[in-house]
Amino acid sequence: MLASSSLLSQPDTGKVSTSVESGPGSVEDSCRQSQGNVPLERKWQSFWKRVLDRIGVDDAVGFAVVSKIWQLLTGPITQFLLVVRFTPALQDYYYAFNNLLGL
Repeated sequence: MLASSSLLSQPDTGKVSTSVESGPGSVEDSCRQSQGNVPLERKWQSFWKRVLDRIGVDDAVGFAVVSKIWQLLTGPITQFLLVVRFTPALQDYYYAFNNLLGL
Protein backbone atom coordinates (compact mmCIF):
# COMPACT_ATOMS: atom_id res chain seq x y z
CA MET A 1 0.00 0.00 0.00
CA LEU A 2 1.29 3.48 -0.84
CA ALA A 3 1.97 5.87 2.02
CA SER A 4 0.63 8.99 0.29
CA SER A 5 -2.69 7.56 -0.90
CA SER A 6 -4.98 4.83 0.29
CA LEU A 7 -7.98 3.17 -1.28
CA LEU A 8 -11.02 3.01 0.93
CA SER A 9 -13.75 0.59 -0.04
CA GLN A 10 -17.28 1.46 0.92
CA PRO A 11 -19.14 -1.79 1.66
CA ASP A 12 -22.73 -0.68 0.94
CA THR A 13 -22.20 0.77 -2.58
CA GLY A 14 -19.18 -1.19 -3.76
CA LYS A 15 -17.51 2.00 -5.05
CA VAL A 16 -13.89 2.80 -4.34
CA SER A 17 -12.78 6.29 -3.32
CA THR A 18 -9.25 7.64 -3.13
CA SER A 19 -7.94 9.69 -0.26
CA VAL A 20 -4.77 11.75 -0.94
CA GLU A 21 -2.81 13.56 1.73
CA SER A 22 -2.33 17.28 1.20
CA GLY A 23 -0.06 19.60 3.06
CA PRO A 24 3.40 21.11 2.90
CA GLY A 25 5.62 19.15 0.52
CA SER A 26 2.80 17.29 -1.21
CA VAL A 27 2.37 17.17 -4.99
CA GLU A 28 -0.72 19.36 -4.76
CA ASP A 29 1.23 21.98 -2.80
CA SER A 30 4.12 22.01 -5.30
CA CYS A 31 1.70 22.40 -8.24
CA ARG A 32 0.01 25.31 -6.49
CA GLN A 33 3.39 27.01 -5.93
CA SER A 34 4.66 26.48 -9.50
CA GLN A 35 1.68 28.22 -11.10
CA GLY A 36 2.70 31.60 -9.75
CA ASN A 37 5.71 33.14 -11.48
CA VAL A 38 6.48 31.30 -14.71
CA PRO A 39 9.79 32.33 -16.34
CA LEU A 40 9.55 34.07 -19.72
CA GLU A 41 11.41 31.21 -21.43
CA ARG A 42 8.77 28.70 -20.31
CA LYS A 43 5.97 30.99 -21.50
CA TRP A 44 7.52 31.09 -24.99
CA GLN A 45 7.97 27.30 -24.95
CA SER A 46 4.33 26.82 -24.10
CA PHE A 47 3.35 29.38 -26.77
CA TRP A 48 5.24 27.51 -29.50
CA LYS A 49 3.91 24.18 -28.19
CA ARG A 50 0.33 25.52 -28.51
CA VAL A 51 1.01 26.83 -32.02
CA LEU A 52 2.51 23.53 -33.17
CA ASP A 53 -0.32 21.56 -31.57
CA ARG A 54 -2.90 23.75 -33.33
CA ILE A 55 -1.44 23.12 -36.79
CA GLY A 56 -1.06 19.40 -36.12
CA VAL A 57 2.68 19.03 -35.59
CA ASP A 58 3.36 16.36 -33.00
CA ASP A 59 6.75 14.97 -31.92
CA ALA A 60 7.11 12.54 -34.85
CA VAL A 61 6.38 15.21 -37.46
CA GLY A 62 8.73 17.63 -35.71
CA PHE A 63 11.59 15.12 -35.73
CA ALA A 64 10.98 14.39 -39.43
CA VAL A 65 11.09 18.09 -40.31
CA VAL A 66 14.26 18.65 -38.26
CA SER A 67 15.84 15.63 -40.00
CA LYS A 68 15.06 17.02 -43.46
CA ILE A 69 16.44 20.45 -42.50
CA TRP A 70 19.61 18.77 -41.22
CA GLN A 71 19.97 16.87 -44.51
CA LEU A 72 19.46 20.10 -46.45
CA LEU A 73 22.25 21.79 -44.49
CA THR A 74 24.77 18.92 -44.45
CA GLY A 75 24.21 17.59 -47.99
CA PRO A 76 26.20 20.29 -49.82
CA ILE A 77 29.01 20.05 -47.25
CA THR A 78 29.19 16.28 -47.76
CA GLN A 79 29.27 16.67 -51.55
CA PHE A 80 32.02 19.27 -51.31
CA LEU A 81 34.13 17.03 -49.07
CA LEU A 82 33.60 14.07 -51.41
CA VAL A 83 34.90 16.02 -54.40
CA VAL A 84 37.83 17.57 -52.55
CA ARG A 85 39.02 14.68 -50.34
CA PHE A 86 38.14 11.45 -52.20
CA THR A 87 40.14 10.10 -55.11
CA PRO A 88 38.15 9.40 -58.30
CA ALA A 89 38.27 5.64 -57.63
CA LEU A 90 36.99 6.13 -54.07
CA GLN A 91 34.24 8.43 -55.37
CA ASP A 92 33.15 5.65 -57.74
CA TYR A 93 32.84 3.22 -54.83
CA TYR A 94 30.95 5.76 -52.73
CA TYR A 95 28.41 6.56 -55.44
CA ALA A 96 28.01 2.89 -56.43
CA PHE A 97 27.21 1.80 -52.87
CA ASN A 98 25.04 4.86 -52.32
CA ASN A 99 22.99 3.97 -55.41
CA LEU A 100 22.64 0.37 -54.23
CA LEU A 101 21.32 1.60 -50.89
CA GLY A 102 18.75 3.73 -52.74
CA LEU A 103 17.23 0.70 -54.50
